[in-house]
Amino acid sequence: MKKSTTYASQQIKCCLNEYATGTFIGLELTTTKYGDVRTGMLAFIDMIQKNPYHGAKIKQRRRQWAKKGMELLRSRPNVSNQLQFRPVLD
Repeated sequence: MKKSTTYASQQIKCCLNEYATGTFIGLELTTTKYGDVRTGMLAFIDMIQKNPYHGAKIKQRRRQWAKKGMELLRSRPNVSNQLQFRPVLD
């Protein structure tokens, strides 16, 4: 969870910066430029997980999300084929 959440937060910050002027300006997503976003998000996640109330709630929610995802895959056999990553090489 931590790795995907922190990476997503870096991507979101980069996208916001790309459109900060109202016009798209392509920016490079680098650890040097967006490492502080990752560090801040890791601290935030740790704070949530260590909190007795919120830590228990997020753990419960993650289990529910995983259970629902597995139920979806079991109920629709073809869905798992649709969810696979398939790189396109040109």
